[in-house]
Amino acid sequence: MEQKPSGNPLWLLLTLPVFFLVWWLAAIEYAFIIGFGTFVTLYVLFVWLPDDQARKLNRIAKFSEAKKLLKFATLQLNKVRDSEIVEEDGKALLTLEGLINEFESKKTVQGKVEEKVLPMLRNLTGLLKRWLGHESGMYPLETVEAKKVRGILLHFDDLILKYQKDGIDPTDTYLTGLYELETDMQSAGIDPEGGR
Repeated sequence: MEQKPSGNPLWLLLTLPVFFLVWWLAAIEYAFIIGFGTFVTLYVLFVWLPDDQARKLNRIAKFSEAKKLLKFATLQLNKVRDSEIVEEDGKALLTLEGLINEFESKKTVQGKVEEKVLPMLRNLTGLLKRWLGHESGMYPLETVEAKKVRGILLHFDDLILKYQKDGIDPTDTYLTGLYELETDMQSAGIDPEGGR
């Protein structure tokens, strides 16, 4: 979904003919001044503004995907039989919906929490799907894994609130959604395997 920058730096090569033309017609001092001004103008018009527009469009696309995932997660949550998971993740989804609406109303990226919303929703929908498979008996989890998944689902709202309060460590990278969330919770001081 990540859009490539749409600015074209080749336009900056037009600075060279302008530089040499001014040098030929006037003096080298003027050539440097006008050449630099031409470079800055071309950079703003043909590189920076298109890239900025691409970033804004990419941000809008991320919010659109986040809203779809939010609806999907809500539908999945309605099928879950574990009332504790339904209650806790219901709170988390409401908080995420509020965050998405708040972030969407801003013109610029609102920090690390905004960038983490979409991956968190992807992870949550994956875990809810896995939990539904376990509850239905179609894809049963081993006891240890079931306890881990249930613990993460129970503490998902705590993780979101902790992120809102403290922000997110930018070096957090994990292989899977399950382990990413578990490690994030542990680093936030939340015990996902603790009883509730």
